[in-house]
Amino acid sequence: MHKPQHAKCPRLGQKPAYIYYLKKLPRTPQEVLPCRDDSLPKGKGQPIYLGIKASGFCLCCAMSGEQPTLQLVEKNIADLYKTPEAVKPFVFYLNQTGSTSTLESAAYSGWFISTSLYKNQPVTLTQNLRSQYNTDFFLKIENPKLEPHVST
Repeated sequence: MHKPQHAKCPRLGQKPAYIYYLKKLPRTPQEVLPCRDDSLPKGKGQPIYLGIKASGFCLCCAMSGEQPTLQLVEKNIADLYKTPEAVKPFVFYLNQTGSTSTLESAAYSGWFISTSLYKNQPVTLTQNLRSQYNTDFFLKIENPKLEPHVST
């Protein structure tokens, strides 16, 4: 089984921040495990699960009203990894272009994890790439077994 990997991800042009900002858990290291479902579309990036280290919580996408939202759900990342079929609400496509990466929801195509340009704002999902939201992240994968997919 893959060992969970910790991903630190500073936002572009800002002080180091992490993929998610939580008032109770600021700057918390993440766990990253690959999704092993080979039936997912090719060319979208490497399918991964994202969790908060040693917490039993993972990032998930779910509908709220008329658009998807990013949620923190009590779920063991190792259980997601062990599931042979993708648990799509928990899957994100990690796609690297140059030195930055994006994280697109597998359940809601075209929706990306994003941070605000303003401090102390929650991490959300957006369809507006590189506008009022940061969707490009510098990711440092501390375990080299999980390499980001590189766009061509």
